[in-house]
Amino acid sequence: MVGITRINRLYNTTVQTKEDREAKRPGVFRPGLFGVAKSAFYCNYVLKDESYPFIPGTDVPRLKLLHLAETSSAAFNDEIERVQEGLRRWRDKTFAEGLPRKQIRKPKTTVAA
Repeated sequence: MVGITRINRLYNTTVQTKEDREAKRPGVFRPGLFGVAKSAFYCNYVLKDESYPFIPGTDVPRLKLLHLAETSSAAFNDEIERVQEGLRRWRDKTFAEGLPRKQIRKPKTTVAA
């Protein structure tokens, strides 16, 4: 049996109850599986165009969605695990090769007049 996960569980969100909205209180933060905001998730992780198959800056294929209804989408759990494992391998490979060091600039000092 293949499991699926609704898309709203994959990105960070804030959950507000009706009482919270009426009292104008902030909701409770709920981290997603990918730890990014909704717009970054859809922009970087979701496959929308076959001509851009990889997550930007990596060699990891983007996540394919399953459209359940007009306003409801999900992803297969094995696809989610594939993306997460690909990102882990990419991270480990990148750190093993060594990241390029940024040049450290000295802060500008101003002379008091």
